[in-house]
This record gives sequence, structure tokens and C-alpha cells, in this order.
Amino acid sequence: MSELEIKQSPIDEMDGAQRVELTGAIDGSSITDLTDFVDRLYEEGTRWFLVDMTGIKYVNSTGLGSLVKYADQFRSRGGGMVLFSVPPKVKVIISSPNPRRSRPLKSPTSRCMRMASRRFGPNRRMTWTKCSVGCR
Repeated sequence: MSELEIKQSPIDEMDGAQRVELTGAIDGSSITDLTDFVDRLYEEGTRWFLVDMTGIKYVNSTGLGSLVKYADQFRSRGGGMVLFSVPPKVKVIISSPNPRRSRPLKSPTSRCMRMASRRFGPNRRMTWTKCSVGCR
């Protein structure tokens, strides 16, 4: 049975934004924990997620489907989901055959969110990026 650890912290400088750190696997056995968590935050008015994927070891199609669903849901609210520090094995699952890759975000978390809202507007469902400094 897979386990998924979820840690969150609000981004004080940006209304409706949360930084989320995931550790473990996103698959059929852990998806209920993730969906319960994200549904609760969505109901509380969260619009943006900055998701640290450093600790993710595996994502299957169930997990990917949920990530895409939530990216669309938050985008419809005028926000979105940004994945960063995606491990190479997981990046292969998330990337499409012709991914639009972004430049690294190298700024504090709140600036990452503002940059993300400008760079990844309504035409983007979800994005991943390597955030090399300052997003902790």
C-alpha cells in the first residue's frame, strides 16, 4: 500500500495560494488522501498551488488524471497549479510528447506564484518546472 505525505503552508504574500509538499507515491491507494486534501482547500477558496514534487517517487495514470483535473479546476477559478522539483522518473510520466518547457523559476515562493500566473495563463492546464532556489 502506497503512502502519501502532504504538508501545506499558505503563501502569505498572495491571497488564495498554498505551497504543498508531497512525499511518496500518487496512485490508486493514495489518491483518496490527495483528493480529500485538495477538495478541502478548494472549498476554502484556494486558487493557486505551488507543488513541491521532490519527494514523489511514483505517479500512475490515476494520479496524473487527478493532477490534470485539479489544474483545470483551479485554472477555472483564475489560478492554477505549478509543479516544481519534479524527479526525472516522474517527469517522464507528466511530460507530453511535445512539452512546453518553462525556464527555471529562481525566486521566493510568492514571486514564483506571481510569475507563474503571468507565464502560465489560461492556455496552460498544468506545468512543471525546476525551481532551483528560493522556493522553500
